[in-house]
Amino acid sequence: MAEALPADADAGELPPLVLLVHGLSGIWWTMRAPMLALAEAGFHAVAVDLRGHGDSDKPPRGYDAWTLASDLTNLVRALGHSSAVIVGQGEGGFYAWTAAYRRPRAVRGLVVVGSPHPLATRRAALRDRHQRRALVPRLVADQVPRLPERRLTRDGAADVEEMLRSRSAPTWPETDDFRETAELLRRAMLIPKVAHLSLESRRWMVRS
Repeated sequence: MAEALPADADAGELPPLVLLVHGLSGIWWTMRAPMLALAEAGFHAVAVDLRGHGDSDKPPRGYDAWTLASDLTNLVRALGHSSAVIVGQGEGGFYAWTAAYRRPRAVRGLVVVGSPHPLATRRAALRDRHQRRALVPRLVADQVPRLPERRLTRDGAADVEEMLRSRSAPTWPETDDFRETAELLRRAMLIPKVAHLSLESRRWMVRS
């Protein structure tokens, strides 16, 4: 049996709630440092596994942005709060933007890292050839059935570690923290269905 992933993703007690949302191929663990810092500062901070990722539920449907954004705002209520500051990184930022648009009363603040507004992203992809080269090829490649899943899971999910390394500060890959994070992300990607369902969210970005 595979070793369980770390499960402590809730820190602090006092409002306001801060909800931290990971990006592609991530799990809540990638947001643990700001979660702990926010809890120490007195906030109720919760890092989530998005639907289909890590130890979250893995239903066959519901990977469009509106449903994933609803997951976030429903979680706010489930945690006993009427609103939250949502912090989203990468694709997590995309769903945070969507949550703020769909349920503005549930989002008292928005912090996005590496995730421009969806309309600005689409405009850049259409009008700026440099942005188009940066955004479109991987999104298009991920629309193909099965092959992207094989890429993500082959060699023990080595591609996940390579993505993490390519987006890291120069010195972090030499640290124990990087090695621990990379190992956890690779293990998470190898959980049955995770590779397919994490790619489904990217496929829905193009479909919608």
